[in-house]
Amino acid sequence: MSDEDAYAVGVGGGLKLKGGSESKKKHKKHKKHKHSKHVKDKEEKALIATIQNEREEEHEDDGLTEAERNFKKHQSKREAERIKVLASTSHKERVQQMNEYLSTLTEHYDIPKVSWTK
Repeated sequence: MSDEDAYAVGVGGGLKLKGGSESKKKHKKHKKHKHSKHVKDKEEKALIATIQNEREEEHEDDGLTEAERNFKKHQSKREAERIKVLASTSHKERVQQMNEYLSTLTEHYDIPKVSWTK
């Protein structure tokens, strides 16, 4: 038998498990409707708790010195300013700036003509 014939014998259909009844019907679970006011209150409490946890995590001693914390804080501010500057210019403007910059560069990447015979 070839490899293709070996797979032609297989039986189609779903798997049948031992010991299971064949005619089980699935019943939908009915969800009880909760009052939207209670749900909103729970969501607000969860939101407040997450905000408080974030504030506590900021103030926790994470093994950094005061200077390291200040450095990270200033670094994130500088990064935010950099992102703001990049976001203010469009792609077209950035391409134009790059082309202007490249036009001012010397052509150091050109291979000079070297001839041993001349």
